[in-house]
Amino acid sequence: MEQTSSPDSPPAPGYETSDAPARPVAMAGLAIVVATVVVGGLLYWMIGVLEGDRPERFSVAEARRGEDTFINIYAQLRQLHADEADTLDRYAYDGKSGVVRIPIDRAMDLIAERGVPKGKGPKTDVQLNSRETEKK
Repeated sequence: MEQTSSPDSPPAPGYETSDAPARPVAMAGLAIVVATVVVGGLLYWMIGVLEGDRPERFSVAEARRGEDTFINIYAQLRQLHADEADTLDRYAYDGKSGVVRIPIDRAMDLIAERGVPKGKGPKTDVQLNSRETEKK
């Protein structure tokens, strides 16, 4: 094999012997700063635009008096939750269908005492993925 350097020349230091050019490094840093400022400005503008699209706030009392025609979704949601809680927390009997409703806490206590009735409950993975259940 031939040697590329002569035996009299000093060995290479094994690292970069010159500095990086200052101008391209400074320009890259300036570009990053400018891009950051532009993106920040765009985000600030976008937040202002989106904040302007919000509907005006109103009170529930005004909506009940009829001064505001906007449907109060939050009042409807609260009423729905109250109705659901009332349904889950009381006894009821439907004479036509013969269905008896008991409070959810009592139903959980009964299931804990007696266990799940035979034939009820979730299907296993085998039952869900089996073609046999589809044919029935």
